[in-house]
Amino acid sequence: METFVPLYISSHCDSYCKMCNFNHDNQSLQRIQATENEIVEQLKIIRDFEHISAVCILTGEVYGAEKRIENLKLVSSSINYAIELGFERVFFNIGSLSTDEIRFLKSTIKDTSRIVLSLFQETYDRNAYFEYFGAHPEKNAKADFQNRLNTIDRWL
Repeated sequence: METFVPLYISSHCDSYCKMCNFNHDNQSLQRIQATENEIVEQLKIIRDFEHISAVCILTGEVYGAEKRIENLKLVSSSINYAIELGFERVFFNIGSLSTDEIRFLKSTIKDTSRIVLSLFQETYDRNAYFEYFGAHPEKNAKADFQNRLNTIDRWL
């Protein structure tokens, strides 16, 4: 068993998941985007004060090619900082990924042997899934049940 500390580097999300506080409709949530300096500072706290050797980089799911590539760049640099700082394992959970997005990440991450794609699948029951995430991927990034499941295969 391995324990990791979650590090949310952004609370921006374009999805409308019913059970998540990052939900795009949540107007009470202050949306933040961490800077690279803030990310490094938090990674050092996790490593030096918490003495945890594994971290999970998390963001909300975003739409639009430009927003997605900016998110991927920040995730990639965060993973690389964690590797440089000596984390033994770096998980990341940023939602479903296309083949091109996976290629981008794998080409920009310095040591892929220490990273783990972590994709939370809240349920495998399609009816329950559609109840919480909808059935229209054009309205909710997470709504494409099969695409989400296939992200793991694409990563591998």
